[in-house]
Amino acid sequence: MSWIIKKIKERTFTRPVEREIDPEDILDHIVDMNSRDIARVLRKIGYKNLESFLEDNPFVYDIVFKYEEDYIRDFCEERGIEDEEECFSDENLYEYIRETYPTIRDLIEFNDEMWEKIVEAYKPYLVGELIVEKLNELIDKGKFDPQNKRDLQALERVIQRFPFTPADKEELKEYILEEL
Repeated sequence: MSWIIKKIKERTFTRPVEREIDPEDILDHIVDMNSRDIARVLRKIGYKNLESFLEDNPFVYDIVFKYEEDYIRDFCEERGIEDEEECFSDENLYEYIRETYPTIRDLIEFNDEMWEKIVEAYKPYLVGELIVEKLNELIDKGKFDPQNKRDLQALERVIQRFPFTPADKEELKEYILEEL
């Protein structure tokens, strides 16, 4: 019986990209990515500095507030801000975060909840980065050609196997094709 399954698998995964890029392995590998790699991907997609990242990711304020309420109070006290509403305003939290965590990488390293939230929010791009690395290896070995229609169709089949929304799959595809 196992030989039948083996034959089906062989027929299903006919292109090198389908044989060598396993969505489960890629998703597992994201867990091993370090803050430097994640920050590099975020810079690639347009977050050149902390300010631009904070603008698009308001969840950062909630997580920092949750864990550092007392430190934020001290920050306000040092600046002579006595009103609690003003102290915990987005403008003041923004200043606190910029002073305490000057780079995106510092923010990623803030704590596990922040790391997980950032990884979840940017998972298609992080997956895309890992796939691009793998595809570049295949290109170097002559096993993948981004101009070959069949290879691109195989890549499309790989992308469809990821447990993402259709919009995230489209973003993933666009990111990969831009990077190749």
